[in-house]
Amino acid sequence: MKIPDDTQTICVVDDDEGFRDSLVWLLQAAGHRVASFASGEGFLSHWRPETPGCLLVDIRMPGMTGLELQVELERRGYGAPVIFITGHGDVPMAVRAMTARPAIAISPSASRGKKSAQLILTLRF
Repeated sequence: MKIPDDTQTICVVDDDEGFRDSLVWLLQAAGHRVASFASGEGFLSHWRPETPGCLLVDIRMPGMTGLELQVELERRGYGAPVIFITGHGDVPMAVRAMTARPAIAISPSASRGKKSAQLILTLRF
């Protein structure tokens, strides 16, 4: 998917098509512009540093992992927020994500009900 040029966009990067599509639907229903990608490599092939927004990325994906994507984006000067979503997180993984650069780690099981509404509110630009 092409990332819009000048509009704040939430980019979703997750290899799980069903979860990715559901998250895109939820964010669009809340009024956000969303672009989605099945891999870190797919995101990088469309990413432009001048596009404002943030990134929601799965930590564990085949090929380039979310943490590897974060490192590559840091190398390229990406300054927008990176929010990790994982169903397989642990404390050491969260520490690696947070020490690489400012990030937020969210487990989908923790984002149900009222907490999912709070997540959407935190994504307001």
